[in-house]
Amino acid sequence: MDKKLLFVDTETTGLSKLTNGIIAISLLVDINGALVDQLTLEINPLSYKRPIAISPKALEINGYKEEQFAGFLPAREALTSITALMGKYVNKYDAKDKFIFNAYNSEFDAGFLQELFIDCGSTAYANYLDYRHLDVYALVKYLVHTGAIGTGYRQTLEAACKATGITLSDAHNSLSDVLATRELHHYLVNTYLGGVKCV
Repeated sequence: MDKKLLFVDTETTGLSKLTNGIIAISLLVDINGALVDQLTLEINPLSYKRPIAISPKALEINGYKEEQFAGFLPAREALTSITALMGKYVNKYDAKDKFIFNAYNSEFDAGFLQELFIDCGSTAYANYLDYRHLDVYALVKYLVHTGAIGTGYRQTLEAACKATGITLSDAHNSLSDVLATRELHHYLVNTYLGGVKCV
């Protein structure tokens, strides 16, 4: 069976999936190690059904301004585009045909994506994605602690890319981050895990 990875990066209004929302999301469809499709969306977090808290610090980091939000996609439309992308590559009725979610600190991004489904009244997350996910950050932490790679004190995506010679052109831009995350994943798997076929 094909190995289907969905690399995801989100830019959000803060750190809590319960009180904050997604501003931008980028998704890369990776099948058997090949990049076959991608999608980047900017979402109006104020279009969520629930109130969304906006952290000035988060906006300072990701470079978005609240006055931009009105021009972004409503949450429900964004989710429709996301599920349309995933539906091209997995059979939502086949329990064995799902994407493996992959991100840098995947619990963060997966949590925000799951909450987008919930806010839109959808229970279809598991139709497309396995709840087990891969985390490039966890692999980086392991390799740092075993001395295989050095990132200094910081173990951010930016630090990990610098330590491995991977280009991260625009940190905290969802597309730039997810492209670097995918490249970092494959580099680490091929270099330190012998190119294991399970991922």
